[in-house]
Amino acid sequence: MKRFKLITTTAIGLSVLARIAIGQEIPESGLYVTTACQIHDGYNFQQVVDEEKMAENSNFSPNRTFFRQSISGVGQPANSFIRVVSWRNLEHWAEDVGTDNRTTQEMYVCDDSNRRFWRNWQVGEGARPYQNLEGDQSLVTARMCNLNSGYSIEDVYHRALSINERYRANGDASAMQISQLFLGGSPSVQGGSQIIIRVIGESPAGLAKRIDSGSNNTVGPNDMMACSDRNLYNSHIVN
Repeated sequence: MKRFKLITTTAIGLSVLARIAIGQEIPESGLYVTTACQIHDGYNFQQVVDEEKMAENSNFSPNRTFFRQSISGVGQPANSFIRVVSWRNLEHWAEDVGTDNRTTQEMYVCDDSNRRFWRNWQVGEGARPYQNLEGDQSLVTARMCNLNSGYSIEDVYHRALSINERYRANGDASAMQISQLFLGGSPSVQGGSQIIIRVIGESPAGLAKRIDSGSNNTVGPNDMMACSDRNLYNSHIVN
């Protein structure tokens, strides 16, 4: 009888642990490819955005393309922007590389030989980026972090999820994302340790309200990672 109870108790314990393990899993990641771009003399950012919206994509078009221009960043050249392209995965990106027939833009040039590839996770549910606005522009904050030894992207995700849920409880609908660099890193930085914590507002005012409501909006103490201050970007959906 005791042996049966022990077996039953062990089975229940393993079942509970299995459910906990499943709960600890994070969603499947997407892919972000980021590239630094420079606008040619005689043109401005708004002209580039308007022109790009009229460009034809290939049959293997990306999920979304965003042009983001720094508002508070340090060191970004004047009249420049970051091109952010969202894909399902690296295979989806590779299909487009061989079939993209878009003409070279006369208004700007991008440093395509130094693109950076990030695995990207949406944190939690209920996000409505770009939804509560009349146009296709919102504000984005981004904070660069270095993951400390002994911690994983799963640790970062779960800590971010617990913090993001507090904003959700107060009606915030900003999108929180975690991106982990896996192609295009620096030889001086340990592989897999470079992370971006990103928040995209449902509207410019919505993101500003979220920032105002938090003391510093950090993901966690320095035991897990070391992070820079946030940078603020003006972000447009271009296709």
